Amino acid sequence: MIHFASKGIVVLGLTIPETERTSETEKHLAAVGVTSETARAPKTETYAVLLESNDAVKADLWFRAQMWRALNNLRKVLGRKMPWKISEARLIEILEEMELPEWRYGKYVPALRRYRDLYQARQDTWEGNSGRAIEKLGNIPDEVAGFIKAAAYDKLLHVAWLVNRLANEGKRVMVYAKFRQSAHRLQRVLWDEYDMLVETFMGGDPPSKLADLKEKAQIVIFTPVALEGLDLPEFDCLVHISAISDEFTRRQIRGRIRGGEEYYVVFKDTNDEWKLRVDVPEAEGPLRPVEVGQAKLPVTKVDRDT
Repeated sequence: MIHFASKGIVVLGLTIPETERTSETEKHLAAVGVTSETARAPKTETYAVLLESNDAVKADLWFRAQMWRALNNLRKVLGRKMPWKISEARLIEILEEMELPEWRYGKYVPALRRYRDLYQARQDTWEGNSGRAIEKLGNIPDEVAGFIKAAAYDKLLHVAWLVNRLANEGKRVMVYAKFRQSAHRLQRVLWDEYDMLVETFMGGDPPSKLADLKEKAQIVIFTPVALEGLDLPEFDCLVHISAISDEFTRRQIRGRIRGGEEYYVVFKDTNDEWKLRVDVPEAEGPLRPVEVGQAKLPVTKVDRDT
């Protein structure tokens, strides 16, 4: 897109075309969309691996019922806002703006906490993190904990099977995990089940490590550090541990490998599969209980070498 910042100055930006987020950005910046008929990315074939699991379906039904109860309370004050995006501090601001008495806060604040915990726990379940999911939920029936544990481990086993199959075909495989715990757990399952040494690349790792992995590693598990800015055409396949509901993010990650094959491993007839068929924003990283604001540092002197 091209943005005319001022007379004589033009800003040229590259982004993913034909998405809702791109259209909104163009309108906000009063930018002009520009497309090329010749500069097209290689086509990526995308597949969904649908897993049939009674444990996953039962866990999904329980999550759905619990989240509906919390959401039913929050809709009265949040309207169509997404509760996972709302911090506790922001909720209190909204209640104050509505001039509600403080004694009514006790209804909405616990509902928000519960919804965010359920949202995070369900994501963790689909990503194979049963430990953190159960810890988030606190005191739940043993039967429900059993569904969550079984579904989470089943997911890791099937992802590991697919990764092993692709590797045995001689392909280089990039795995996308939303959480560090997912990456570490899958790495352990691949070692235990197939005796495979698998590398990881996460936020904070040095660029030199990535360069080495691109040259030598056959299988690498990436966390959201690979959402944008990384060029990984060396990999033939991209495997997702769970689904992604945001079309912009789906296309963003797909563009890392520039062609080849992409696989989503999801539980059939659950929220995990549903997210493949929609286009709604989703948290890619874990929800934080406390939001940290940006600090503005004063700049007093800058020379050309700084």
